[in-house]
Amino acid sequence: MVTLSCGVSSIYHPIYVQIFEHLLSKRAPVELTLTRGALNKILTKAPHEQVINKVQEGLLTNHYNENLRFALTLTDTNFSLSLFSSIGEYDDKMDFISFNPQAIKWGKELFQQTLKNSVRAESKDVEEIV
Repeated sequence: MVTLSCGVSSIYHPIYVQIFEHLLSKRAPVELTLTRGALNKILTKAPHEQVINKVQEGLLTNHYNENLRFALTLTDTNFSLSLFSSIGEYDDKMDFISFNPQAIKWGKELFQQTLKNSVRAESKDVEEIV
């Protein structure tokens, strides 16, 4: 069972909704730090009632951060980091992926540092979006 699932991104990708729905259906907690634009897009593409229920149950936690320059996916068993090019382009084919416990530990530290510079989206904020 997945006990940790975190995501950081300033972009929207259609597969995000499918990934989050899958994790949440397994009752795995999902914690996201996204730009307002990416969060709004993801939340409007997901089933509204499910999103609100998962937020109220404490399984889905959302944070805003407008200064994200990387994408991070982190679970108990894997770590994926994508950096933007020097001209600001995002290429999801240029990911650093690892299953190494040390990489996962470093990813957790990076996620926690990102949270320090983020603002938590309250339940009412999420309900307004969906």
